[in-house]
Amino acid sequence: MMKTYILDANVTLRFLLADEPNQSPKAKELFALAESGRITLRLTHVAVAELVWVLTSFYDFSHADVGSKLRGLILHKGIEIAEGGLILDTLERFARVNADFPDCYAAALAAQGATPVTSYDRDFRKFPDVTYHSPDDILRAQ
Repeated sequence: MMKTYILDANVTLRFLLADEPNQSPKAKELFALAESGRITLRLTHVAVAELVWVLTSFYDFSHADVGSKLRGLILHKGIEIAEGGLILDTLERFARVNADFPDCYAAALAAQGATPVTSYDRDFRKFPDVTYHSPDDILRAQ
C-alpha cells in the first residue's frame, strides 16, 4: 500500500518557489517521489488558502499567477486533494475576479450546489453564476 502524507504549505512553497538552498531541493525530490507513484502527497483546502495568502501578501504574486501556479500544483501527478474540482474552480475565480480567496471559495461552492450566498460583501455580485442576498434581503422576505 502506498504511503500518504499530508502536505504542509511550507514544503509546498519551497517546491513552488525553489528559493531556499537546503529545503527547496529536498521538496523537489519529495514531489518527484509523488510523481513517480511511490508516495501520495495530500493537499488540504486550508493549505491551499495559506498558500494563496503567502504568495499574494508576502511574495506579491498577482491573483492570476497564484491561480496558475496552484492549478499546476493540484494537477501534479501524486497530489491528492478532496474536491479538486471545487478548488480548481475557486482558483479560476480568484485568477479572474478581484475578490479574496475565501469569497471565491464560497462562490465556487454556491455555484456547485446552486445555493445562494448571504453576505454583507458585495463582491459576490461579481460572479454571474452566483445568487447573492444580503442578510437584510433575507430578513425582509421572511
